[in-house]
Amino acid sequence: MFEAKRAVQLSETDATGALYFTHQLKWAQEAFLDLIDQSGDSLTSIMNEEGIAFPVVHVTADYCKRLCLGDTLLLRLKCEKIGRTSFTLSTSIYRGKELVGQVQIMHVVISQEGKTPCPIHPRLAKLLFPISSECDLA
Repeated sequence: MFEAKRAVQLSETDATGALYFTHQLKWAQEAFLDLIDQSGDSLTSIMNEEGIAFPVVHVTADYCKRLCLGDTLLLRLKCEKIGRTSFTLSTSIYRGKELVGQVQIMHVVISQEGKTPCPIHPRLAKLLFPISSECDLA
């Protein structure tokens, strides 16, 4: 599991002072990018050097509690599933010990040249395995 902290910013709220729903999805993506950055790698170098991309193909989100300006949050990122050509990331969002949100994002790995699914590259797998709960690379 990978953890990141953040607080709800004014620009992330709607007219009622509550979190605007798209930001929960943005935070989940940012947690994944933080994982890559903290590993010493970068998204652009993985994509450019390995000739792959991993677009989002499915997203689900649960909004368990209202989040407001200034709320301090802990994001817990794990890889729910690693398949042969896809992986699903799950981000649980906590305010203190209370689960306030959940996001699942499925990515498919594609070759940049042919834009067709391809096996998960070892460089990407190296990032995912330590936070993974289920693997199926057969």
